[in-house]
Amino acid sequence: MNSRDIEREFGDDTPQEVLEQLNHYKQTVNKLRLELDEKPSEQLEQNYKVLKKTYEALEQECNNAHAELQQNKVQLTKSRMSVIDLEQVEKQKQALLKHNQLLQTYVDQLSEDVDDLINKQQAKTAFPALLELDSKLRAKGITETVPSLTDFAKDLQHRIAWDADEQKELYYRLEDIWLFIAGLSMSRLHILQGISGTGKTSLAKAFARAVGGGVKTISVQAGWRDKGDLIGHFNAFEKKFYEQETLQALYEAQSPAYSDRPYIVLLDEMNLSRPEQYFAEFLSALELDPKDRILTLMTTGQPNGPEKLIDGRKIKIPENLWFIGTANHDETTFEFADKTYDRAHVMELPRHKNSFEINKELEQVTYSFDSLEAAFEAAANKHNSQVTKLIKALDGSELSMILEEEFNVSWGNRLERHLIRFIPVMLECGSDLDFALDHMLATKVLRAGKATGRYDTEHEDISNLIDALNEFWRTQGFNSKPEASLKLLNNELKKKSSL
Repeated sequence: MNSRDIEREFGDDTPQEVLEQLNHYKQTVNKLRLELDEKPSEQLEQNYKVLKKTYEALEQECNNAHAELQQNKVQLTKSRMSVIDLEQVEKQKQALLKHNQLLQTYVDQLSEDVDDLINKQQAKTAFPALLELDSKLRAKGITETVPSLTDFAKDLQHRIAWDADEQKELYYRLEDIWLFIAGLSMSRLHILQGISGTGKTSLAKAFARAVGGGVKTISVQAGWRDKGDLIGHFNAFEKKFYEQETLQALYEAQSPAYSDRPYIVLLDEMNLSRPEQYFAEFLSALELDPKDRILTLMTTGQPNGPEKLIDGRKIKIPENLWFIGTANHDETTFEFADKTYDRAHVMELPRHKNSFEINKELEQVTYSFDSLEAAFEAAANKHNSQVTKLIKALDGSELSMILEEEFNVSWGNRLERHLIRFIPVMLECGSDLDFALDHMLATKVLRAGKATGRYDTEHEDISNLIDALNEFWRTQGFNSKPEASLKLLNNELKKKSSL
């Protein structure tokens, strides 16, 4: 193998030392060739052997160098691949570090979000509006004692008549004010009837304003069917109670700011839907002792509930709250059932043009509910014997006998309780006994659907009832006639006569 063969074999990677030795060997061979012609063959032979061994040694060394070179090439290739792999690994490592940092950031954020959600869930309440009332209405207002009911009625007439905020005049007869106040003592449910424009809605609002009480107006909708339409309902999926205005009124009325002030929930156009459906639980609850007037809102209580809910799921109907419903009677409304009329204080406001000189200099006042109730109790105690005697006289009268035998209408315990609460307050306000009794008979006993407005009564039955009524008035020594009752009966008599 000569130097060119080696170069062809190894290329540019041939070790330099090997090349130099081969060149030296080449020069020596050439020199020996020249000497071959000059020296004896024996010497040449000897030299040849030496050179052959040298050549063989160099060839072996060259082969070893070639093998080592191949091994180095392989190792170099591996090293180059390792460097590339290391570079790729380094890049992957850097990418993973970046991803890890981002992932850690997301994990930290997620952890914070989870903690926040847990805290919010723990702090979440099904009654956000009621909970807000807890914080808003903590301050207890200053109230004043109701004066004598006589003075209170006169004062109230003037306070109602002048609305300083709206610069509006509202004239109501003193008799209407008496009836309204006595109705507050008798029942927590009022029905104000009359044609449109007689001031039914205005009276309820004006009373609340005049006494410094609370008022919440609820517009009754035609599609209402149960108490959920009135007070709201619980959504189990959202764990939230949709708190209607009525529910907020029930809660607000028992807050420290209003607990000693009269509070009115005004059910505007109450008979657009049937009260016996959406108001049924209230009708039953209002018959109970005040401490037992409790409504169930949902089956299980929720955490972090408002302070005044009972077990986190029930609400009390506060004693200082009255429901006042306005009612028009036309083709768009329903008639009230007997159970509603029997439980309610009913007033029919007439259209009138009475006016008087209003005292507009009265300072704003907030009357105490407790003092108002105390005035009612004092009146009931004062006139109890007189009213009890009157009820006994009614029970034994011909009027009562005709009502029971011909009309199937008799006195009940509820009516007696109402008389005992209503008439004394009327008397203390300044009314006559006969006027108070006439109102109760007209709205509770002789109203349409009870003794009048029936197809199964005869002209003679109504005539006998009128005579019995007049006779009872005469035996009791009343100075005036029972105008409201006679108006109902005479109108019924005319209807029977025209048939």
